[in-house]
Amino acid sequence: MVLDTPILSTLVAALVILGIGYTMGTILDYMTQKVRERKASREIDEPTICRESF
Repeated sequence: MVLDTPILSTLVAALVILGIGYTMGTILDYMTQKVRERKASREIDEPTICRESF
């Protein structure tokens, strides 16, 4: 096995942890971007509705 040496197994574990962290970060960025877009669209929609009602 390649992972018999402790240095290589440590490097592989570090790469796996970094990969998981990177994917979690991109998912969180995507979700926060969607939330911001929804809030922005709500803020834009509300004043136009008020202006049209008057």
